[in-house]
Amino acid sequence: MNTVPQIRLEMATRDRASQRLPLVAEPAVEGGPHLPTGRELAEASRFAYAALCGISLSQLFPEPEQSSFCTEFVAGLVKWLELPKAVLPTMTAFANGLGGEGADVFAPILLKDPILKDDPLVIIQDLLSFSLKDGSGGFTC
Repeated sequence: MNTVPQIRLEMATRDRASQRLPLVAEPAVEGGPHLPTGRELAEASRFAYAALCGISLSQLFPEPEQSSFCTEFVAGLVKWLELPKAVLPTMTAFANGLGGEGADVFAPILLKDPILKDDPLVIIQDLLSFSLKDGSGGFTC
């Protein structure tokens, strides 16, 4: 009988010696520790989060045929973050490559949020949750 050795993969955080995050999220246990989500950030932080995502998408997918993916992703993220609908034109502009030259102001706003102060990786976990929420990873075939 062939056996496959079990390998435990871990994603290291900034302080590798004291803390490790599991590669796979475990189900929440009632009464267990609560992981914050992007929706719990202050409104300015949620705006910065969505703006950085829109700007990043426009840089990662600059081709015209990818613009609908970028705008749909950002529209979904705005809804996910419970931002006012009034910000959608701005986020769409970022996703289409406009206004990205001022992107350097958004990261400090986001990192100053009290929720991210102790663990900025929360934002990555939240973005991953958003991206995988419907099981398609944001892509449609």
